[in-house]
Amino acid sequence: MSQLVRITDVEVVGAPVFLGYEGVVGEDGGRAPVWSSNGLVVLRWMRDSWRCRWNQSHTRRMKYAPAPVDADPADVVETSFGRAVLVPVTSDSHVDDWSDSQARGECPWLRSLPAMVMQSAVENENRAWWAAVGRNRTLVAAGRPRQPMPGFKDKKRSDSFVCFSNKGRNAVLTRFNRRHGVVTIKGQNRAMDKAPGATCARWELRIHVRLSGKIRDYTSVIVNVKRMTLSFVNAPEPVKREPTGAVIGLDGGVAHTETGSDGSFHDLPVETLEEIDRAIRRFNRDLARKRRANPTNYRASKRYQAKLRELDEAYEKARNIIVDWQQKLSTFLVRNYDVIGMEDLPIRNMTKRPKARFDESTGKWERNGRAAKAGLAHSLLRAALGRLRSMIDYKAKATGTSTLVPVAPQYTSQRCNECGYTDPGNRESQAVFECRSCHYTCNADVNAARNIEELALAQLEAGVPLRYTRNGDIEKVPPKKKHDDQPGNPGNGENRPGVDDAGRGAGARRGKGDTRPALPAMKREPDGTGCVTAGPATHR
Repeated sequence: MSQLVRITDVEVVGAPVFLGYEGVVGEDGGRAPVWSSNGLVVLRWMRDSWRCRWNQSHTRRMKYAPAPVDADPADVVETSFGRAVLVPVTSDSHVDDWSDSQARGECPWLRSLPAMVMQSAVENENRAWWAAVGRNRTLVAAGRPRQPMPGFKDKKRSDSFVCFSNKGRNAVLTRFNRRHGVVTIKGQNRAMDKAPGATCARWELRIHVRLSGKIRDYTSVIVNVKRMTLSFVNAPEPVKREPTGAVIGLDGGVAHTETGSDGSFHDLPVETLEEIDRAIRRFNRDLARKRRANPTNYRASKRYQAKLRELDEAYEKARNIIVDWQQKLSTFLVRNYDVIGMEDLPIRNMTKRPKARFDESTGKWERNGRAAKAGLAHSLLRAALGRLRSMIDYKAKATGTSTLVPVAPQYTSQRCNECGYTDPGNRESQAVFECRSCHYTCNADVNAARNIEELALAQLEAGVPLRYTRNGDIEKVPPKKKHDDQPGNPGNGENRPGVDDAGRGAGARRGKGDTRPALPAMKREPDGTGCVTAGPATHR
């Protein structure tokens, strides 16, 4: 978790920061060094260098690929998609298995990068990779398909960097008053990289921030250069509450974002979000018109870039409104209810685009309801029910006295909460529910929420996942079928040549206390040119 603040100013104090060398070769055959005392330039250089170090660390990773005909039989693995071998994730089999000091020697733009920034890139890449391996193991055990593994950081989409606090030795927050403070990231140029006329080699990047409350102890900071925000990474503050004994079931939908079993309705500010959606569509039309007018050089237009910034701000505003609503609702629910039941909805399947259907007899494409499905998918994705559930989950765990119970969604909307009779005809419309057996009438969403509450209590008592049947009874959820490995995924690493029992391929970094024999690492002797050409752009 984290605390987000806004960056108001950035400045460099001390020696000018060494950024590397110019890309253009001079008359003497060398390249001119580049220094800068501009805070924004140094901030962008730190972001680009952090991304470069992440990508260098990521080249050590391995993936499965179809085996060539002349592959060594000892390296070939039989999988569900055929014969496969372990290959590096890079397209040219280039592996930069360098330590931090080696990376500084090979890449001039990394020489002055603070150690806590450089180490954070390697550690975060390592954590992201093994977190994805563990997540895929959990998905396979639950019978669900694997998710993609982390990839390389793209220049167009990577706008942040991380700096470890190192127990208060770096990324130190100094508070001036209730509203203002500064985060200081310290660095040092090498003796050979001192700027002409500079009296010292040490420098400080001071990031001025606008505070809104007390900042808890943090382990690192995340700086987003594009949005000019800074996040203090720390443990979430638990919600203060006393046990109430109250129970609630929540039914997610389109007409009402969340409906409680007590008859309460919790809705997003739809009117405001629809107004932002109209503005987004207008901005996209303007951008498309500018691209048609100047298809070869439209990115150089200042008006195009200004309109693109307006589009980004509109997306960010909509996201902030939704996240703020979810934070407030999740806090309210955790503070007032001991047991919270929610549907475990397959959002990915519910928002898939319907397949096209071709009628061979007529030779025409049939209607598949794509337009209607698009509106439903937009509403579900905008509500971000999965994120709301994760917020409730971690806040409930932090209290220790509240519990979130995810339940199977089958037949919760068709089952009568009074008599248990289940029939699709019970739901006359989106809002009206009338049981065909006992003629019980209720709001359809409230009836579904009460079924969810009943199932959550039964599941909490049984200790195993339960679901409703077509007859209205409750049964145990059967185990799902496991999915086989897919091309490009490292798998779970069991009984695979070239991968140990933790899914590690050649060149993988080992954790502390790991006594198992290491696998041979794939190395490439640095030629002194490949790394330099892949570095961040030179700033003045």
